Amino acid sequence: MSILLLVAPVHPQEAEAVADDALMGLWDRAQAQGEDLVWRACADIEQVTDCLAGREAASVDLVLLDVDADAIPEGQVAPLRRALNALSVPLIEIHADSRAGDLATISPAHPSLVSVTTPGNPAAGYEMALSIGLRYLARNRQLAA
Repeated sequence: MSILLLVAPVHPQEAEAVADDALMGLWDRAQAQGEDLVWRACADIEQVTDCLAGREAASVDLVLLDVDADAIPEGQVAPLRRALNALSVPLIEIHADSRAGDLATISPAHPSLVSVTTPGNPAAGYEMALSIGLRYLARNRQLAA
């Protein structure tokens, strides 16, 4: 597995719509570039934290993360910060709301490569983040060869 896309439960109806309409297209694009893409729609921030701290995130090359830092309950900030700080791979943030808080406010020790914001259009955000991620991975692999 090389790319993990984690979606927080802030706007579950948007995540479902994107999953139904665009997930296969995202997966196809990743496959066409020789990359695997795994989508996880998380039920809550605790599940996002568990995914980031688990084996799945440890086995990827890149994480795409749709989480609004301002929507994280106070009691879950510290565990999420620990999971982000321990993450050994780059991270790209995705926001469908221009007022969403960046995760750098929670985890300045592991800032994202880029924060993609597409107000009102989560599908475009996922598409853009994947494009950036695929380019990043291809470039890194090219440099490593």
